[in-house]
Amino acid sequence: MTSEKASQLILLVSLGFAAAIVFLSYLFPNTNDSQTLTLVLITIWFIPFSYLQNIKRKSINKPLLEEEKE
Repeated sequence: MTSEKASQLILLVSLGFAAAIVFLSYLFPNTNDSQTLTLVLITIWFIPFSYLQNIKRKSINKPLLEEEKE
């Protein structure tokens, strides 16, 4: 996966989770459930975000490492 593709997926996943958070805040206004659901969604969002960020970092560093070997 290229760095550009990883960046696009990070943006897509982040916007999807942001939309879910906004939707749930309207679904459960001013309750403890909305705060709990928001924290759960942020925790779940962190998993694909970290994975994709790691892929992006590796794809950026890979050409740099290849140049150093030459």
